[in-house]
Amino acid sequence: MGLRKTFLAIGIAIIFALFIGYGLYVFYEMPKGSYGQDCYEEFKCYDLSNCTKEVVVEDRMENEEQTMPVPVEADPFCHEKLYDSKEYQECEEKRDECRENALLVSPQYAHARFNFFALLIFAAIALIVGVYLKNLEGIGSGFIGGGILLILWSLPYTNLYWFNWNKYIKLAALGLILVLLIYLGYKKLEK
Repeated sequence: MGLRKTFLAIGIAIIFALFIGYGLYVFYEMPKGSYGQDCYEEFKCYDLSNCTKEVVVEDRMENEEQTMPVPVEADPFCHEKLYDSKEYQECEEKRDECRENALLVSPQYAHARFNFFALLIFAAIALIVGVYLKNLEGIGSGFIGGGILLILWSLPYTNLYWFNWNKYIKLAALGLILVLLIYLGYKKLEK
């Protein structure tokens, strides 16, 4: 493949991946809002400490008295003891579990799941088109490169979905994609 075809392939690969990825972003935007905020209200792990005490302070602007937490100066290692305590660690585990459960039912998670599979479908189509365009080497290589870039794009773009997979499932999925790419390259391009 000559230099012109190489640059054509690189250009098609990058622009194709950007076009599909940005097009998906334009037509199917991420839902607004956040998930799991109630978990911080339900599990106030920091309140388990005795590192702060309530003090009445006079607000001179409003001529009112307000109660506000003030750090206790007696024990400078109070927060470190709190973080090491069993109660605090159990509270954090429950809060993290609450946030994970809230994530799995959130609109953001559904959005990430849909985008993940949509990007993989577009990538598969690009790879298949690229493999069958043997006679148009620069264009076919561009589609293959674009399909690979879409696969790479899908991982960080849909991180809410991808990062919740089991690590062994993620490894198996990447291995399967690698095997398919090698198979396509050997059977369709090298022969």
